[in-house]
Amino acid sequence: MKSDPSFAHPFCFPELKAALERTREKEILPDVWLLEGNLGLSFFLAPPSSNIYLLRDRDLVVLLDTGLHPYYRPKILNVLERWRRDGARTLVLLVSQGHWDHALNNEVVLAAGYDQVRFLLPEPEVPVIESMHHWLADLTKLETFFDPYPQWTELLTQFEQYARTRAGYTEPEYAEVWTAIKGMAERPDRKAFRSAIKLLGERILFRRFRSLAEQAEILPLSGRERRRFGDVEVLGWSVGRFFIIHDASHSPGHLCLYDPKNKLIISGDVTIEINPAFFDTSMERLTQASGNLRRMAEQGFIEIAADAHRNPTAFQELVGFLGIDPLHPTELSDVCRGREECAAFFRIFEDYYREMRDETLAAWERLGQASLPEILAELAKSPSRFVKFKLALPFPSRPEVLVARILDENGYIRRSVDDRLVFSPPEKWRY
Repeated sequence: MKSDPSFAHPFCFPELKAALERTREKEILPDVWLLEGNLGLSFFLAPPSSNIYLLRDRDLVVLLDTGLHPYYRPKILNVLERWRRDGARTLVLLVSQGHWDHALNNEVVLAAGYDQVRFLLPEPEVPVIESMHHWLADLTKLETFFDPYPQWTELLTQFEQYARTRAGYTEPEYAEVWTAIKGMAERPDRKAFRSAIKLLGERILFRRFRSLAEQAEILPLSGRERRRFGDVEVLGWSVGRFFIIHDASHSPGHLCLYDPKNKLIISGDVTIEINPAFFDTSMERLTQASGNLRRMAEQGFIEIAADAHRNPTAFQELVGFLGIDPLHPTELSDVCRGREECAAFFRIFEDYYREMRDETLAAWERLGQASLPEILAELAKSPSRFVKFKLALPFPSRPEVLVARILDENGYIRRSVDDRLVFSPPEKWRY
């Protein structure tokens, strides 16, 4: 089977090509390029890809995130080669996090022709960047709170059923994958699912993926610098004129990139509506990180803000399709400009995360001892516009992960009652 080289794997929706081709490339500041990613409503069959940023500081170039689809590789190389011909010598690769939609094209740096190529990876992100390992570890953690497998089982079944319509379905190299998925559907248990998702990842989703983790220079937590911007104190690492803020929010090694010359922040997935994405996403750190960025903007340190998934065309279509209103007009732009607009952008996410936590805890308190699905059902009764927005978003927005993470960060007493996992607020909640 001839697969489209633009796609992450051979069974992507053909219509995805049109979505990729309408993504834009723009120089948002002198020597700062944004290659626009794409959003998709089908996580496996039209997988999303992050925005990609290229920034130059004299002879140093920083590439932040490489996206998912190979479609972006020539676009990345076009900017890198132009700067190399103009005297740039050192290329530094960073990923705001190691998730597959941000790091599938990492090996593009090996073709850039720079005198020195470095991949800097925070220590806590090492287990995250190997996607299959991370997914399975995440599911193991979620088992403590609820059965995480039915939703994923449905996604795998849909993938296999769609793949039957494609010419490559009958190729021998995929046969074991389909057998495992069909066997899982007939006998849905933990072992069958984990075997099926592992085969799907290894044989199809991540087959062409080189994370370059084996070549990474690990950034140890002990080597972080402390920086102050007004009354905001952050930890991170210096790369040329840029400061890499380690906020540990969306993932344990999550980064924001700050450019003091341009008062630019690229906030990665601190500002993404589907949070929390995985069990290791911290709601408390998301609230803190978005609050820190809001205060930096208010105090004049941020005058232009971008992130990993702003895509005005696709996001407008998404909220229209779902029949929901954006939380704030700044969600519909790819870049926020001016301290007031930047502060408003970060404030809406700070409020979003805080209210999602508070509404979840209030729902739990009303119920007392309850299972996670019962807490989620109670949360769904909330009149909060933030809750309604969150619950309307499709996978990979997983409200059950939100509840599990909030329980974990706020303490719980776990019991097994009549084959149900139930949770009670800890003693510290009782007055």
